[in-house]
Amino acid sequence: MNQNRIYIALTLVFICLSLGGLIYFYRPTSKPTLLEEMVATPTEVPEEGIPPITEISEETPTPIEEVPSSEPTSAQLEPTDVPEAAPTPTISTLTSLQFGFEVPYASSRKLYESPENGGTRYTLYSSSGNITVHAGSRWSWLHPGREFNSDFTVAGQPTFVYKINSQTLVDLEVGDTKITIQCVHGGKDSLIDECQKFFSEFRLTSGS
Repeated sequence: MNQNRIYIALTLVFICLSLGGLIYFYRPTSKPTLLEEMVATPTEVPEEGIPPITEISEETPTPIEEVPSSEPTSAQLEPTDVPEAAPTPTISTLTSLQFGFEVPYASSRKLYESPENGGTRYTLYSSSGNITVHAGSRWSWLHPGREFNSDFTVAGQPTFVYKINSQTLVDLEVGDTKITIQCVHGGKDSLIDECQKFFSEFRLTSGS
């Protein structure tokens, strides 16, 4: 009986020692505090990026607002004066109630009216060359072969045209009125064009 008690006591002691050893070996050796410290460290990183962002947003708007100043408005107002430098030539009209005709001419020419045999001479003076209208009951110049045709008409009337290098003479006859248009152009193209325009714009009025 005594031996059985000893075995039972030793068995209980062995079991207690075994349980204590198991508890010792399987107990966690590391503490979780290290994980908490590692989590706390990243919070300091975003604090360093905040200051430069606020400085950029405060400085950029100011130079952008100063660029669109009033400079382009002055450049747009200057071209408004350009049309004033383009003078348009004024036109005057030579009208003869006595011989029943009218014709426009450039007002840069000066009109001189003087009598001549059987009629009146209307001279449109210019230093570059004169345009003269002779009108009356007789021809202002003589030509042995004056023949009229409709190859070139003035005011719808057949004409006799005489040309030389310096001038052109155009005769037309309306009733008893004999008209000669004398254009001295000196061979200049600009004056020749002016003469052609003068011929084409010559008109007869109701008094003819």
